[in-house]
Amino acid sequence: MLRKTNIAISNIHNIIQNIDEILLGIKSQSALINKVIDHISGGKRLRPILVVASARSLGFDQEEILQNLACIVEYIHIASLLHDDVIDEAKKRRGKESVNSVYGNRVAIMSGDYLYSLAYNQVLEIDTNIAKEISKAAYNLALGEITEIENFSKIINQDEYFDIIYKKTASLIESACTSGCLLAKTENELEHFRHYGKNLGLAFQIKDDLMDYSNADIGKDNFNDIQEGKVTLPLILALGEDPSLEYHLIEYFKTKREDHKQYCIDSCIENGIDKAFEIAKQKAFIAKDNIKHLPDSIYKDILNFLADYSISREK
Repeated sequence: MLRKTNIAISNIHNIIQNIDEILLGIKSQSALINKVIDHISGGKRLRPILVVASARSLGFDQEEILQNLACIVEYIHIASLLHDDVIDEAKKRRGKESVNSVYGNRVAIMSGDYLYSLAYNQVLEIDTNIAKEISKAAYNLALGEITEIENFSKIINQDEYFDIIYKKTASLIESACTSGCLLAKTENELEHFRHYGKNLGLAFQIKDDLMDYSNADIGKDNFNDIQEGKVTLPLILALGEDPSLEYHLIEYFKTKREDHKQYCIDSCIENGIDKAFEIAKQKAFIAKDNIKHLPDSIYKDILNFLADYSISREK
């Protein structure tokens, strides 16, 4: 098992290196956009890895078109992050200054728009069904962001939470997997890859929300979500266990008093963290269950590894 994991990680590094070379090779007519692209280099590259691993696990081997599609999905992801950081007034991204901090909001927004346009232009040259998958994910990204804004400083339930994180995070991860499947012309596998990607994405976001309550250094302050008025799964689950928590949460949203905030954090750590992690584990298991029928290959190993990584990572 350890050998399989090490081989999977080695292959993931190779995919990332290839994708980074293409991304850094993007040249626009704007020197400023080129600087922005250089600034945002790096990251996990989860979505392009999923495109490559999904398609190759189904036998697709046309390297150039596959890497182009992987980059297209990453353009969408990067564009959404650029816009998110403006909305959140974020000062950091991946441990360094965000684009909006360095170049200003206008440049960050227009750079995001440029990457969205680049993605749509290129994907239409590959396949219209894949273009539909990716455009649907971009639509969901925007809708999820708006829904989250509408619910700032409001107590939401689990269904509302999962609707938001599906749209904001899981929808693009899902489309990375389904796009790889469609590229391989294996429509009979489409629903398996859709469920794999969706549940992987949900597990990934739940873990992200859990890390907000940990000491992991991910380039942003801990307890950021509650300070911004975002009610995430650990807090929702704690609300079901602690009758006093709702009062303190509402009071914190109204007054921003530190004593109310600390009560919410303590209650969440005591009553919500472990339960939320169990749900994340269930989502990761469902993801893996949807690809267990695939023939053994290094790319299936990568898909299984990523499901495990989604809940074991520390950043």
